[in-house]
Amino acid sequence: MPLDPSIVSNAFANISMPDMNALMNQRVRGAENIYQIETGRQEQAAQTEKEAAKAQEDAAFKALLPAYTYGIQTGDIAGAGNLVPPELRPQLQQYIDALTGKSPQEVQAALIGSLSSDPRGQEALSAIQRGQTFGVQQGQLDVSRERLAFDRKKTLAEAAGGGKVASSEVDAQGNKHFFDAYGNEIRVAQGVGKPAAATDTN
Repeated sequence: MPLDPSIVSNAFANISMPDMNALMNQRVRGAENIYQIETGRQEQAAQTEKEAAKAQEDAAFKALLPAYTYGIQTGDIAGAGNLVPPELRPQLQQYIDALTGKSPQEVQAALIGSLSSDPRGQEALSAIQRGQTFGVQQGQLDVSRERLAFDRKKTLAEAAGGGKVASSEVDAQGNKHFFDAYGNEIRVAQGVGKPAAATDTN
């Protein structure tokens, strides 16, 4: 018995076919979302790794700063090397060896050059310079204070007549005059000395 085509067409008319464009767009959006998530994860991992590396560099720089400071102030590479933390020593040993035996000025120049190539180092150099300037100023202030204290003691001693006798001489009346190291008269002893011989003016 022959198949009636109308029966076949009616059967397929009730079946809804999926929208292939919508299906493809959905798959593309899903792939894009997966790509964006993966890319974001990789960027986050890279950022975390970068931050960890920077933190490690900052910690190493901070640990080396006392050695740099000492070396720049003194030019002593052996002493500076002793201040390098043991865990960082292997990385820096070749540089320490290269500077061993050099003059203090060469050591200082090399260390300053090394620090100045990094922004953190430039900041550290400024701090070292400020510290040295402060140290010089402090030293000058200490000298001024010591001089002032010495002058005050000297003035008080002279006023009290207790200065240390450095020399003496007798005048024509037999009075003995006592002088300190600065030539200031400390006291006079009346009539205890032999009168000075009169000088002949003829």
